[in-house]
Amino acid sequence: MKKRQFLLRCLVVGACLWTAAPARAEMPTMAQIQSLLDNARKSNSGPLAEFAGIYDLGKTCARLENPDHLSGTLWLLSKWLTWFEGDDFVFVQLLAPKNLVRGKLKFREDFTDRSGHSVKLYDVTWRSGKTDILAFLPDRQFFDVKVEGKNFSANYTVRCRNEAELLAGVREIVELP
Repeated sequence: MKKRQFLLRCLVVGACLWTAAPARAEMPTMAQIQSLLDNARKSNSGPLAEFAGIYDLGKTCARLENPDHLSGTLWLLSKWLTWFEGDDFVFVQLLAPKNLVRGKLKFREDFTDRSGHSVKLYDVTWRSGKTDILAFLPDRQFFDVKVEGKNFSANYTVRCRNEAELLAGVREIVELP
């Protein structure tokens, strides 16, 4: 839930304030984003390290065509970098590379739904003390997970396997004149 609430707040604030603030002052630099990626790769470890990567809440992982400041900002809002430091779950929005969000992961259960699909569920305890449930598949990260009996519902984000292309798109946006 924390990721969804954070994204919604960012979208609302970003959309309302975007015209009131100079775009250039809000945009991270490619050097900041590259440093973030390098540090995440170096510190990624633990049993879930294979699920680290860039995730897209827009579920396309597509490069933005003909970006301008507004569309580029909204596009960057939906791109998240996720990694693990042992049992710590860390994610950050590419638009705000200094705002790391951390939580402590603990295995909850192997969940199998009525159709026989299974997924490992994890409790994540945020620094605020609030707990949410997460799950990971090779190409998806589930958040805002709800489990009732054999029913499973969640929001999800898609893992982007085209990182080089995506980063070229990021560079194009953050270097807009």
